[in-house]
Amino acid sequence: MSWKKILSIVSVIGVVAACFLPWASINSLQVTINGIRTEGTGFGKPGYLHLSFVILFVITFLIRSVGAKRIGLIFVGLNFAWAIRNFIVIGSCEAGECPEKLSGLYMLLVFSVTLLISGLFPDITLKEEKK
Repeated sequence: MSWKKILSIVSVIGVVAACFLPWASINSLQVTINGIRTEGTGFGKPGYLHLSFVILFVITFLIRSVGAKRIGLIFVGLNFAWAIRNFIVIGSCEAGECPEKLSGLYMLLVFSVTLLISGLFPDITLKEEKK
């Protein structure tokens, strides 16, 4: 197995795990937020979109076509943009209250970057043209 496949697999597992780990803690509301459970806030459920992008990337990862790899790059790019958005929105101060950023939010950003890198370098061999 090449390093490209291993990086993709580790990144996918890392993003999925980061969605279930705690992202932030708001002490005044006594709430701990992760990607799936955000009760008491107006953040919605941002982890479901990460999981959707990862599932779509895995589908394109399994297809051995150049077009599928290009579409997979779109999905990892959107996942990375959504991770940056979550890092900014969930970690920002609002009305004088600053949430404490926890390990899951940092892990999500790191694994989204590695997923983007693995999407930029797909493990595919191109056919040579016949003369």
